[in-house]
Amino acid sequence: MEQPVRTTYSGLLAKLLEGGYFEPSEGDRVRLLLERDDAALLAQGAHDFVRHLLRSGRLEPHEGDPRDPAAPLAAADTLRGRIFRLPALDGPEPGVLEPSLDPLSGPPAGFAPEALWTLVRAMSGRGLASVAEAADLRGVLLTALDLVRELLECPTALGFSEGLPLPPGIARGPRASVLGDSLEPPAPESAEALPTILPAPWSHWARRAAPLQGACLHLSDFSRIEASRRPAPSGSALLVPLQPSCPNGRLVLAAVSSQPFRFHEGRLARLRLLVPHFRRMLDHSLGLQEVVARDFLTGVYNRAHFEDQLTRALADALRHNQRFALLIADIDDFRQVNSRYGYDAGDTALRTVAERLSGALRSTDILARYGGEEFAILLGSDLAAAEANLIGERLRGAVAEAPIGIPTLGGGSASLAATVSIGGALFPLHGRDRDALWQEANRMLLEAKAAGKNRVRFRWEEAGGPP
Repeated sequence: MEQPVRTTYSGLLAKLLEGGYFEPSEGDRVRLLLERDDAALLAQGAHDFVRHLLRSGRLEPHEGDPRDPAAPLAAADTLRGRIFRLPALDGPEPGVLEPSLDPLSGPPAGFAPEALWTLVRAMSGRGLASVAEAADLRGVLLTALDLVRELLECPTALGFSEGLPLPPGIARGPRASVLGDSLEPPAPESAEALPTILPAPWSHWARRAAPLQGACLHLSDFSRIEASRRPAPSGSALLVPLQPSCPNGRLVLAAVSSQPFRFHEGRLARLRLLVPHFRRMLDHSLGLQEVVARDFLTGVYNRAHFEDQLTRALADALRHNQRFALLIADIDDFRQVNSRYGYDAGDTALRTVAERLSGALRSTDILARYGGEEFAILLGSDLAAAEANLIGERLRGAVAEAPIGIPTLGGGSASLAATVSIGGALFPLHGRDRDALWQEANRMLLEAKAAGKNRVRFRWEEAGGPP
């Protein structure tokens, strides 16, 4: 056999192109890649293309493991007496790569684009069949995870989120083999929320992947990763940042397999084509959610969205043995505003009260207009009884702190000294289901009204708080 061909990545790709090793569509991709003159992209592309040629039988393995996406490799053409050598692909640390999501960085090997997009349209259509479903961010995420499992041929897909109305983690498919034996696997087709505090290794890698620009994180072999950061004893994963358009929101999708080197260049190529589709799905859902979940007058959340969030808060609190509070705030003597000053004045008062309530809450709390002049508030973060009372008083004071300027029926203006009465209930002290908590908070609201209005009421004697 002749001397090995030792050259740069661009020179190697050029020699393979000149030698007729590529099919026409692949050759077009190689030419586009060479025109980019991007060193990192050329290195990734050269490794992907050579491994593709090995998988298709146009070259034969000579040295190294063709499965390992980063290992040094020698590929042979025995008929022509040539050996093409690739050095090791640099990565941040052993077993970790950051491959580009640019479609030019590898060939979409082994699948027909038409079949791919037929499947994508079918699955996306089922997940986005109506406006309500398209606005359900959790449902859209589950659709994306199903696509990941189907198109990357992996048993498990995970979703990690921060700053979005989603659980911190969602798993689709069997979990035990990739998340450790301490977690029981759900039914094959069910979706489960992961613990609020994600398993440390997965949390580390999700946060590591989230800020990547134009790249994903490829954990090619868990066994090569430092033991303290190893997601599982063996396996591989692709973590893809989606970077939603909303500020401070982060979402990472992960394809996971219990086999090392599972995500070769063909699966990476599919992923590169799918990422823009996932991003459009996410942004479309976030935009619709703002429309569907918001009250048109005040801009705060509406009743339907609040009921959904209350259901999720109850499920999370039961699962993790946490506390939260439900508050009902009602504007005092609001009907007199409408009858005396007109409905425009009432609308102005509602908007202003909503703004003041929203400004007095924490970022983790949820405020909704529940109906008429009534607002519902969900206080999370495992707060204590005294803290819930303090937030209730802060809400009451924010509304009462200054008069509200309202229009009058005669075209003038007037000052309205608006106040709210607030009733509250604590989970699990006052109930472990939606109806029990709502009835308790409503009873406390009626007591606040009967005691003179502009007050906050809880049943503190059971919580050991203030009277």
